[in-house]
Amino acid sequence: MNAEGGNLSYSKQQNIHQFGEDIEKFGGYVYTRDIYSSKIAHERNTEAILESVDFEGKRVIDAGCGDGTYTQMLITRGKAKQVLAFDPCEKALEFAKINNNIQNNINYINADTDNFVLDSEEKYDITLFRGMLHHIQYPNQAIEKALEWSDMVVILEPNGYSPILKIIEQFSKYHKEHGECSYGFVKLNKWINEAGGKVIYHKRAGLVPCFCPDWAAKSLKFIEPLFEKTPVINALFCAVDIIVYKSVKNLSK
Repeated sequence: MNAEGGNLSYSKQQNIHQFGEDIEKFGGYVYTRDIYSSKIAHERNTEAILESVDFEGKRVIDAGCGDGTYTQMLITRGKAKQVLAFDPCEKALEFAKINNNIQNNINYINADTDNFVLDSEEKYDITLFRGMLHHIQYPNQAIEKALEWSDMVVILEPNGYSPILKIIEQFSKYHKEHGECSYGFVKLNKWINEAGGKVIYHKRAGLVPCFCPDWAAKSLKFIEPLFEKTPVINALFCAVDIIVYKSVKNLSK
């Protein structure tokens, strides 16, 4: 597959440095801290991921696991059998290992989507890209490689059709510093098809931005279910896309 660019203006090293700096400064990633709106937003993300596929008893790859905050939920809530989690930021992995309460079921390794390889030829059951594809320069290549790691892949990405999100990306200090961007479903689906995959599940979810006043978060959470189930409205206002795809060769499995 040709390298089709994602965030080409933001280098891998810039990304690693910025998130490593967050670990040193805040003792974790900014969006995993005890901020009400962030907790509400990411709880919905977690629910949406767990609703998309059955993780119970599965061996899962958590690609771009960050500080590990959401890795453990794959076992504690998803009932996964084992998780292999990787990330290119060493400081984030150090934090993840220190806070790992499930020592025997999670293995953290320092790698990125360019150099990650399985130790054995045996595939895992599921690969999860939780909000990480927009942080790498060639997401289409990662989408293709994931089919070498597992038979099924779950993607959670910011909704690239949201005009509100596009404005935030242009003016938010956090988004600029962390190279945040977003893709529409059509582009993600195109990359999946070109990789030899096929989408078997797609849903839009969430309405609460990570960094907003508590009163706004509570109000948006109240109307969230209505927005999620309303066509067109969910495409314009929901926070994330959740996509599950498989290799065309393995659709019958």
